[in-house]
Amino acid sequence: MKTEHSIKRNLIIALGLLLFTVGFSLSFLGVRLAQKALTKEAEIYLQDKTALTAEILDGKILSLFQLMEIFTRLPQIQNKSISYQQKNNILLNEAKFHSVIQELYIVDKSGIKYHPDGTKNDYSQELWFKESTKGKNISTEPYTDKTRSNNLFITFSMPVYDSDKNLIGVLSADVPAEQLSKEINDLEIGRTGFFYILSLTGTIIAHPNISLVEKMINIQIDAKTDKALESLAQFERTAIEMDTPSSGYYEYGNIKKAASYAPMKTTGWTVILSVPLKELIGTINVLKSTMMIIGFIFLLISLIVVFLIANKIDNFIKNQIM
Repeated sequence: MKTEHSIKRNLIIALGLLLFTVGFSLSFLGVRLAQKALTKEAEIYLQDKTALTAEILDGKILSLFQLMEIFTRLPQIQNKSISYQQKNNILLNEAKFHSVIQELYIVDKSGIKYHPDGTKNDYSQELWFKESTKGKNISTEPYTDKTRSNNLFITFSMPVYDSDKNLIGVLSADVPAEQLSKEINDLEIGRTGFFYILSLTGTIIAHPNISLVEKMINIQIDAKTDKALESLAQFERTAIEMDTPSSGYYEYGNIKKAASYAPMKTTGWTVILSVPLKELIGTINVLKSTMMIIGFIFLLISLIVVFLIANKIDNFIKNQIM
């Protein structure tokens, strides 16, 4: 009798361990493979989302340059008999029909801007003027304009040529810097993910927290005196250097973040999408919990089946002995 019970017990233990080992191994392998697949899919999704956002912003800036090009071809702007002061009066009125543009003006070949009221400014040493005279379309970083209540502006500039392709000046459009932040404010990802934009030098030029733009925060510079910013600074440095969309991870404020980046073709600026890693892998954690529950149910069912099989084997042995 002891032998029979011993056989039954050993069968239950042996088959139970076998099923548990197989079930646990399959569940563990399944979770690992699913985790890798979902993480990869999440990274691709972030990259695609960031690249699409960069394309949308490129499209809007390209549209602004196309509008400016139309202004450069106006007969009044091309006419050499019309003074630059008069040209700027015309452009001032044109700007009223475009809410994004704060001020639209032309400077002559020497960099002088003639205001309608007779005053003038010398922009000959400004980088945007120098580069535009070389035939380039330029976008500046946000800057503070003391003549306009210290508000922040971005200047977009392009060369103006006459019908013989001779340079006659530079056309500029000043846009409130906050406009760029407004463009990305509604582009959210998840519950707390957000977009922001870096200039060529790493300065934050668009962010949901507009105060970071106003303070012209540059994480790479601040990281030199604040070790807590090293991880973020390294990520941003890589993002600025790369010319193709990609993704990575960094830690900021004791929170691990998953992020992706994509360059803008029109300006060279870098669009970044940042999401807390915990939020991003929330689906993976749900998957783990679900698979664990399924695993325990499978184990329970397997043990019941093992018990029934062991009983049948036990009864068969009893019958054979009898």
